[in-house]
Amino acid sequence: MSISHTYDKRSRWAIYVCQGTLGVEDFIEAIQVVYGEQGQYPLYSLWDLREADLSDVGLEGVEKLGELTGRVWREDERGKTAIVANRKLVYGLSRMFQQTVDGQPRDIAIFEDIDSARNWLAEPAGDEARRS
Repeated sequence: MSISHTYDKRSRWAIYVCQGTLGVEDFIEAIQVVYGEQGQYPLYSLWDLREADLSDVGLEGVEKLGELTGRVWREDERGKTAIVANRKLVYGLSRMFQQTVDGQPRDIAIFEDIDSARNWLAEPAGDEARRS
C-alpha cells in the first residue's frame, strides 16, 4: 500500500503511482505532501490507479478527497488531472470523484490506459468539456 510521486517543477507535472490496498488517508497524505509540505502546485496531475485496490475508500472517502482537493487547487489557475483506472470499482470511484469536484478549476478525465492519459495532459488546459 503506497503512493509514490514525482514532481517536475519546471513543467509543473505531478505523477502519482498507487499500488496495493489504499484508504482515503493514503490519498490525503500524498496530496498534503505535494501541496502542503513541498509547497508545489502542479498544473497537470496523473494518478495511475492501475495497481491500486480502492475497496476501502467508499463514497464518504471520495467526498472527503473532493473537499480536500477543492481547497488545494488554485482558483486562478486552470489545471488538468488525468486518472488511469482499468478496473470497474476503481473507474466507478474515479467517476464519483469527478462528479464531486465538478465546478472546480480543473479539467478531469478518466482513462483506461496511461498513454491516452499522458496525451490528454499534454494538450493545453482550457474550457474544454471534461472527459470520461
